[in-house]
Amino acid sequence: MTRQELIRNKGVDMADLISQLREASAILRQSVAGLSNAELEATPVPGKWSTRAAVEHVARVNLGWSDMFYEAIGNGARSDCNRNPKWLAEEDARAGRSMDDALDVFERNANCVADYLETLPASDWTRKFPPVQWLTIDCEIRDHLHWGIVGHMHHHIQFIEEKRAAMHHPAG
Repeated sequence: MTRQELIRNKGVDMADLISQLREASAILRQSVAGLSNAELEATPVPGKWSTRAAVEHVARVNLGWSDMFYEAIGNGARSDCNRNPKWLAEEDARAGRSMDDALDVFERNANCVADYLETLPASDWTRKFPPVQWLTIDCEIRDHLHWGIVGHMHHHIQFIEEKRAAMHHPAG
């Protein structure tokens, strides 16, 4: 599935969103492919983060959205991904160490969420997501996951593409 198809399709069913979650890390990795360390740190668009900072942000926000998801869908139950209370802090710190670590954290977490989704009954798929932290809008589980993980990543990939263009470095 292409990036544009993923943006338009929030997941018609659980299998589709699980597929999107599993494909997301490859799309994020492709968005930074071929960039040197200097290009990853560059800020060619005034007022915008470096590409490295954007990917780190995507990985860290992904962790936060996922943690809210586990709390909401599991009524406080933890998945294997975050059963250890120090897990979130450790993964968050790792996402800030390097581009490779941020990409690995994003991939691991997206796959953990996908694995967890595979264990849920279909009735949980369209269950309303309860208000959590700052998320106070009425949405279904699939909306939360699509926009919080997949959609958020695509939102930042558009800025990565803008940076690449400003550096005259086409997408990898």
